[in-house]
Amino acid sequence: MKRPLSEDELHLWRCLARVQRIEGDHLWLVVNSWNPHRGVYLSRAQVPPAIFDGMRKGQRYFVWCNIGAAKAVDLRFENWELAPPAPTWDEILRHQGS
Repeated sequence: MKRPLSEDELHLWRCLARVQRIEGDHLWLVVNSWNPHRGVYLSRAQVPPAIFDGMRKGQRYFVWCNIGAAKAVDLRFENWELAPPAPTWDEILRHQGS
């Protein structure tokens, strides 16, 4: 029998997530603040249709996620928002030089 999640495991935090791979109606998402070395496998049904249809590999999203969960299957994602693209190294170096 599956144990109920604790309050810490249920609390939602605003996180940055990156689309690692899209395979038909499924995708692999990396949530660095949960586990930067492990992808999370999501189905189309777990993502708002307008968001899923516009997703591309490498895109980043702000999502509210319960990063206290111990297992990927227990993660919840809400309030998806497209994040700005990551800056390139040239942009970072140019900014440091100014």
